[in-house]
Amino acid sequence: MVLLVGCPRPLDPEQPCEEIAYAIGARTEECTGDGELGEARVQALLDGYECLDRAEVPEGQSESGGDDAFACALVLRDVACELVAEAGDDLDAWLSFSPSCRLALGRSGVADTGVP
Repeated sequence: MVLLVGCPRPLDPEQPCEEIAYAIGARTEECTGDGELGEARVQALLDGYECLDRAEVPEGQSESGGDDAFACALVLRDVACELVAEAGDDLDAWLSFSPSCRLALGRSGVADTGVP
């Protein structure tokens, strides 16, 4: 599945966690000029992480009133290129840019709300 199409586009309400992957890929492409690297990061996120069920997020922990995936994607769309270079292929570093990311995604097969 190809998710990168250049300029930022409206968020798809049917696929909120895929929007996080798209944001990482698009920002990678914008900052590095390397579309293949952006696609690789999209695929790595889709393969290694999954959307968390809203029931797994403790009451009062959401940063965005329940739209954590979209809040995360919006932050990642605007990450400074210096931070893109710093995070590189470390998806955990990417997801650390917004608390909403940890509330939206967990490693595949592991429930991780990011709450100690």
